[in-house]
Amino acid sequence: MRSIVLTFILTLSLFIAHSQEIAPGRYESGLRLAYDRQTQMLTGYYDDTYPDSLSESGDPNVAGTFYIQGKAEGSSFPIAFYFPGEKNSRIVGSLRVGVNNEVYIRLSEEYGSLPNFQRFATEPAMFRLEERRNWSEIRYVNAANTGLYKDKNAKKPMVSIAKNRVVFVEKVDEEYALCSFYGKKPYKGWIRLTNLNTPEPAR
Repeated sequence: MRSIVLTFILTLSLFIAHSQEIAPGRYESGLRLAYDRQTQMLTGYYDDTYPDSLSESGDPNVAGTFYIQGKAEGSSFPIAFYFPGEKNSRIVGSLRVGVNNEVYIRLSEEYGSLPNFQRFATEPAMFRLEERRNWSEIRYVNAANTGLYKDKNAKKPMVSIAKNRVVFVEKVDEEYALCSFYGKKPYKGWIRLTNLNTPEPAR
């Protein structure tokens, strides 16, 4: 009888752990997340743009596009939240994984002051998964005019990507990453790893 109870508890624990694993993909309100099971690294991208809220110049008010990274040890873990390429803008916080493909993000401080910007410090912000994708990492380009190539031996890039733009990595093969890039149209190809940032745990 005891062995049956222990088996049940173990099975339930494994089910709960699996149900709380981060689902990579497109979440509501401009959040994108990726998860690498081998390294347990969470990487993400958050774009807070409001076209209906114009600045004095007539341009959309943009709080910013932020990079997210952290090591997913457990269902709740620390994250760093910063402008791509600008680690000194880092805000620390935490991400909690829900049981119904949603995540909750809380930051130590707000990143913007306009009333229609998403709030993270007063209470956790919830984001629901809208579309699952097979991204293992989200990285940003750390070199100007980085080429995205149709294959690793191609001489001419399909498109050049500006520094600090993000790409969505599906797999890494030696010195290259197979990525999707969403510019004026979507592209998929290979980028040298040396031209991309290296995700690391939140500090």
